Formats: sequence, C-alpha cells, structure tokens
Amino acid sequence: HIGGRNALCDYLISITREYAARRTVQSKVIWDVSTVAWLRNAEWLPSNIVHSPMLTSAFTYSHDESRHFIRQAIDVKRDAIIADLYAVLAG
Repeated sequence: HIGGRNALCDYLISITREYAARRTVQSKVIWDVSTVAWLRNAEWLPSNIVHSPMLTSAFTYSHDESRHFIRQAIDVKRDAIIADLYAVLAG
C-alpha cells in the first residue's frame, strides 16, 4: 500500500521487514498510532472517562475514585485507522 511512495514509507517497510525477520509473528501492534488516530477521529477509538488506576506490587490494578481522570479506549476501529495511516503516509 505504501511502498515506493516516499522515503518515509520505504523506511517504515524496511524496519518492519527487519522486525519480522527476527521474529516468528506475522504482525506487529503499533500502539503509538492510536493517540494520533483518536485526535484525527475520536469515533475510531470509542472511550470512557475513568479514574486512573494504580498498579499494585502484585501487578494488578487497584481503583481509587479520588484519583485523577483519564480517557480509556474501549474499542479500536483498526481498519479505519490503518486506512487513514496509509493515506497520510502515501500523501
């Protein structure tokens, strides 16, 4: 979808291929895309406002309703996000 479009696209393809060559998985999660996607179209990441959880020493979450609020994504419209990413990258 993006190969040969510009230097950035070719670089992203290169590092993705290198990553895949070192692993046995067929895909890679790209977490940092979600923040930009939410800014571009909040409908792609439906969310709720919740109190921020605390990570315990047992690696579980503890909830305290006196803590500050955060936005928590409850779903991801992956296909829409990836289509937009490809369109933006390819120019």
